[in-house]
Amino acid sequence: MVMANVAALDIFNRGLKYMFATPSPTVPNWDVRYFDMVMKQTPKPQTIYFVTQDNPITKSITDFWSKKAEEAGLKVIGSEMFGVQLKDFTPIVLKMRTAKPDIIYISSFDNPSVPLIQQMRQLKVKALDVHHTLLSGTLERQLGKDIEGVTGMMAWFEGVKGDYAEFSENILKRAKINMFDYPYTMSRLAAYLVMWQAIEKAGAVDREKVKDALYLGTFKAPTGDITFNEGGMSYKTLSYTLQIQQGKVKVVWPQDKATAKLIWPSPTWQ
Repeated sequence: MVMANVAALDIFNRGLKYMFATPSPTVPNWDVRYFDMVMKQTPKPQTIYFVTQDNPITKSITDFWSKKAEEAGLKVIGSEMFGVQLKDFTPIVLKMRTAKPDIIYISSFDNPSVPLIQQMRQLKVKALDVHHTLLSGTLERQLGKDIEGVTGMMAWFEGVKGDYAEFSENILKRAKINMFDYPYTMSRLAAYLVMWQAIEKAGAVDREKVKDALYLGTFKAPTGDITFNEGGMSYKTLSYTLQIQQGKVKVVWPQDKATAKLIWPSPTWQ
């Protein structure tokens, strides 16, 4: 079984021998490029504030990346958790505004965080950057201009060159799928590409031969090379950092794959 959107770590520690997953990214790789990017900017950020939806994957992201943020030299000056039904974020936003963090890190799915960002705008929260782990067209349509300048991560976006990029763009075009509307699509395409290549490497549709090919092989995808660890997790693939610039989605990191230059500090959050 080659799964697509399974990113939390626990399932990979159960000793399952025929299970593989190609999420882009996994939790340990989620924001590698984001923190690499922000720590190279001027002015350099000093503090970060985490706001997390109460959900297993978003909590896993915060647990991991709050530690990584500290290792990178950022001081965590606040961490709040909210339920999916919460609509009044005033107490959280006021704490955030008082703390004056350089980076506000929102670990949430798209719909639950809409009122949070709206109220951050209404209460005039300021930061060098507001980072939303899961950017999407759903979030953009609901927020309108309020999403301007927000950064986030995505497995891949049209225009970024790589193995099977043209193939993937053709599939998206024929299926009338907008990658920003369906950000999990690339993980599904990667799962298909991996199984296809594994069967070719195995030379047969045989359970054991395909399993061995999956463990031993390196597989090509627009996300970058995919390889698996002993638990079946694709552990090397990194995601791309996006920024909403004048209402358009731009890839801003890594620099060699970027479709636009990062705007730092984010003007609309000043």
